[in-house]
Amino acid sequence: MCNETSGHLIMKKLLAALPAAILAITLSQSIRAETLNCETINCDCTKLPSTAWQDVCRIKQQNLQATCRDKQGKVLGYCSVHGPAANRVALSLDLSRTSVEQSNSVSTLNNKFAAIYWSMHQDIEITERYIKQQKYSPAQQRINRVQANLDTLFDLQKNMVSILEDSGNRAKTEQSWRNFAEDTEAVSDKLASMGNKLLDSADSENANSTAIALLQAAGNIYEHAGYGYAKGIRHKMSAHAWKKAADSSADILNKAHNLAQVEQQNYRYQAATRLHRASYNWLIAIDKKSAQEALVESQQFVDDSDANIEKILNNPELISSY
Repeated sequence: MCNETSGHLIMKKLLAALPAAILAITLSQSIRAETLNCETINCDCTKLPSTAWQDVCRIKQQNLQATCRDKQGKVLGYCSVHGPAANRVALSLDLSRTSVEQSNSVSTLNNKFAAIYWSMHQDIEITERYIKQQKYSPAQQRINRVQANLDTLFDLQKNMVSILEDSGNRAKTEQSWRNFAEDTEAVSDKLASMGNKLLDSADSENANSTAIALLQAAGNIYEHAGYGYAKGIRHKMSAHAWKKAADSSADILNKAHNLAQVEQQNYRYQAATRLHRASYNWLIAIDKKSAQEALVESQQFVDDSDANIEKILNNPELISSY
């Protein structure tokens, strides 16, 4: 990782020195409503750094809008390749949330970051103990707390960035996003490892559902890490985080028991969308091979032939037609 800012070093010291009181977070996950205005469906095609990708994106967006009109406002399907501001994607990352955090001190925010990361790691350790004891209900409650803490962390990060941007220090702003992404990805890695281990050995429905909850949480948090790396201008690291988010969805699809058809469809869309976001970041990083591999892999989950995606899948030269 790049050299850490002093704030990040302070945060890590605080993680080790915090008292045993856990910061209880009870924020609920935000729920996104479907739009009834079909023309507002936006796949953010103009942000794609390739004219060939923009063409595929526009076709898919037009198809989504047409289907929406035919179904009298019911939106079916998601954007395929898309820009970062697309509003029809199967992701948990919600950029529309308004931060309720209004701190105006970097040091105060660093203290809050440290407290919440400490709380998350404590919840993960307690979750591990519950799983060993086969106490799956309280384990899932702890997993829910970790995800609620993620919302709070994202609010804190947006507040931190606002302060740094006001100071005009772009380098510190980007470093702050990288710090957020690195620390958040570490949480995801632990959850993903726990989820896969439990899913491989699950011998009951409760164990199976807890493993799914762990992998869902890991994927959601990987999304935020991927977003943070991209904002910190580390697009290859962002792509890897998005790929790991997609792997979490794929692991659920491939190994979980008794998934309903609607759940399978949801995880397929989710895996494909996360791979599309990985391919976008690899494209920004000028890694044509990885960008194309992610696109090809996405088609294992969702068929985007209606958007003429074969145009870029089968022609490596079009993967970076700037």
